[in-house]
Amino acid sequence: MNYICLGFVICLNLLLAPVALIAGAPPQLGEPLVVVVAPWGDADAADVIAMAGGQVFGPDQPVLASVAIYDDPVFLDRLDAHGALFVLSFAGLSAICNAIGVSS
Repeated sequence: MNYICLGFVICLNLLLAPVALIAGAPPQLGEPLVVVVAPWGDADAADVIAMAGGQVFGPDQPVLASVAIYDDPVFLDRLDAHGALFVLSFAGLSAICNAIGVSS
């Protein structure tokens, strides 16, 4: 039983390591990024982007995450100050979705 659990943990790490590397890549200047906020926060993701001085990108925006474009390196720090949980590179997230077969 211990060997099965150990094998499961090793396989899980091997599968999730590429996902973590792709999703953890910092967004590049001028590239779309996904801003995720906490569901218990006072503002939704579009409000956090606006308070940080950014611009929401795209017509449909979910409540907990929104896509934004930025051209100021300080924008990422301002997002953090206004309540963003984390920021993902849109290209990295798109690559993960394409790899697992999820499309919009």
